[in-house]
Amino acid sequence: MSRTSDQSPKYSAVAAKAKKIEKLLALSFRARWNAIEVDLAKGVNVAKARAPFFLGSDSRARLRIARRYYAPARAKQFANASIGEIVKLCWAWFIPFQIYAHNSEADLRELGEQLRPLVAAEYVAMTWGLFDLRGEDWNWDPSDPFSIDELSCYASPEFCPLHSECDAYEVIAVGGTGNYLRICKSVPEPFQKAERIRAMDKIEGQFLSNAAAEGADPRTFRLDFRLPEYSRELIEVDIIDGDSSYQKPIHRDLAAQLKATGAGYIKRPPPDLRWFYEPDPRKPRKAVRKSR
Repeated sequence: MSRTSDQSPKYSAVAAKAKKIEKLLALSFRARWNAIEVDLAKGVNVAKARAPFFLGSDSRARLRIARRYYAPARAKQFANASIGEIVKLCWAWFIPFQIYAHNSEADLRELGEQLRPLVAAEYVAMTWGLFDLRGEDWNWDPSDPFSIDELSCYASPEFCPLHSECDAYEVIAVGGTGNYLRICKSVPEPFQKAERIRAMDKIEGQFLSNAAAEGADPRTFRLDFRLPEYSRELIEVDIIDGDSSYQKPIHRDLAAQLKATGAGYIKRPPPDLRWFYEPDPRKPRKAVRKSR
């Protein structure tokens, strides 16, 4: 008798839906990388065209990352990958997406539409409430009934393709509550040391710029980047709006929790906030709305 033969109809329906979403991911993924492979064969400099979308301190750094990401051999491998291989390649954001899909009322057509921009982006951003229970089981398997049973225990994240106008930044800036932000490449790979530092600098700058554009005071926000505890393929940051009195004790509690587990935050220099304010010292310091 098979392991799942005596499972409830509800379990069977959840497992079937999860498998259908895997197929939707594979459909978008192969289409994306087939298009990249065709462009490369035509002599299109894909890396140069896409380099501005990567997180780097300067154009040369971004181009180096883009050349690795869009290497011809890599594009060919991805364009011909199996469903199982694609699911493993995209694990860092696709497992949370499966949790979102399970808790969402969106149908398969809508879920397919949401997957396409995430597959096409260079980075995927996910946001949760600061203390939301997140699924950290990277071996989640829809054929495993124990994994299915755990789905409803986890909070659903919000997803956004990451760029300078990322909706996730704006939502956090105006939300007034603490948020946990996770960022990875759409096809996750480990961040090299210098690349991680450049990416964190860029993420911090883009977020504070968006906060200023939304009329928030960048000086009130605290961005604490977590040490890469689970995987070097992720950049994780806790964002606190210090302008709210109840945020400070929340942050103290969180820092204590991380310390108790042996984790913590990366020590970073404070951001240079002068760029977000009018330079004339005779005028009150107010946020300048940035052009998009």
